[in-house]
Amino acid sequence: METDVALQFNIRDLLSQLVERKGSDLHLRVDTNPQIRVHGHMSPLDMFPVLDPSMVKSLIYAILTDKQKKTFEERLELDFSIGIANLARFRVNLFKQKGTIGAVFRVI
Repeated sequence: METDVALQFNIRDLLSQLVERKGSDLHLRVDTNPQIRVHGHMSPLDMFPVLDPSMVKSLIYAILTDKQKKTFEERLELDFSIGIANLARFRVNLFKQKGTIGAVFRVI
């Protein structure tokens, strides 16, 4: 089931904050602001809203191929990498936990 949530930000916006703040990981999960790990400590990105299930799904599905979406929906987890032009490459762990989607992006 696709979601049509219109967000005022996207994954690039979040990952840009991660890189600018020299963080190692971006964590997306429901009922919290996006969070980044900087020098081992988690910090919320307060300029972004608390994420609900449809927001997390929209953010993640926007970067997945149809094949990746199918694999994720079958296995409920997916590991892949993405490159963002003029920013960095990231390793991504996508998972389903307590009925909602979560993800961790690591700068590589």
